[in-house]
Amino acid sequence: MIQPERNEIKRPTETEGVIFLLYKGGRVLVEGRLKKGSGFYGHTVIPGGEIEKGETPENAMKREIKEELDVVVKDFEELDTFESVTLNFGYHVFHAYLVTRFDGEIKNMEPEKSHFHWVSVPEAWDILKLASSRYVLCLAEKFTG
Repeated sequence: MIQPERNEIKRPTETEGVIFLLYKGGRVLVEGRLKKGSGFYGHTVIPGGEIEKGETPENAMKREIKEELDVVVKDFEELDTFESVTLNFGYHVFHAYLVTRFDGEIKNMEPEKSHFHWVSVPEAWDILKLASSRYVLCLAEKFTG
């Protein structure tokens, strides 16, 4: 097994983030990452973001959704907390959420960073290739039927 250099991987306490799957009418919102240098550049993923110092995971999820999509979370399920290594060797603790109700219309507030689109759950299984996104989709299926 090939081991990365010890100093290449950040420790899990250094980076903590949220992943949020928005679900509406049998469809989920996915994100195509366009920003070079992003841990998920060039991939379609379930959206997410970093937790700021002193912020709870739940508040980070709500803030990130408002900042990135300009909607307000009304109902959600906390799915899990897990560790993952990103494609640029970032080591993260992720808190995953399923958002089942929100107010407002989705707007991409950071078009230089990514693009968003709604897909059916079977389509999501076809296009989400990274383990962290597939894991969250799997967890969400018990709530989305």
